[in-house]
Amino acid sequence: MKKIAAILDTLSASQNSFYLIKGFNKLQDDNQYSPVCFYTNLSATPVKTHFACMNVSYYSHFDGVTIATTIDTANTVLKTNNNSKKFLYLWDMEWLRTPMDFNYVNSVLSDPELSIISRSNSHSDLIKNYCNKDAAGVVQDWNMSQLEDIVWT
Repeated sequence: MKKIAAILDTLSASQNSFYLIKGFNKLQDDNQYSPVCFYTNLSATPVKTHFACMNVSYYSHFDGVTIATTIDTANTVLKTNNNSKKFLYLWDMEWLRTPMDFNYVNSVLSDPELSIISRSNSHSDLIKNYCNKDAAGVVQDWNMSQLEDIVWT
């Protein structure tokens, strides 16, 4: 069974949460996958989930593929000592919207344990320019077939 987890700040109404839940619900229909979502802040979801959702405090017991969704959740993933293949799906270039410490963001993005997945080719170019690290691949709107090609190869 292929275990996959996403870590979000919140599952509240947003495009990111909507597409994640939609994609994970499709994975749940396939018996070879076991999706789970970890969150830091409890909130109502935009659509019904058909997979486990739990607080990030349970993440230390997870083994499988982990996909962080923000710089802070990626930092949490990197600091957690578990048997997990670690990814960061950069849906949004958050350091462009809000002031963030360059050294902190760059240290997370540049960590060799973390593979970065971008949302588009233009995002891949921004990531390369910002931290001098190539994205592992491009996944549009949590497309599960694109994601599978990257995380299980």
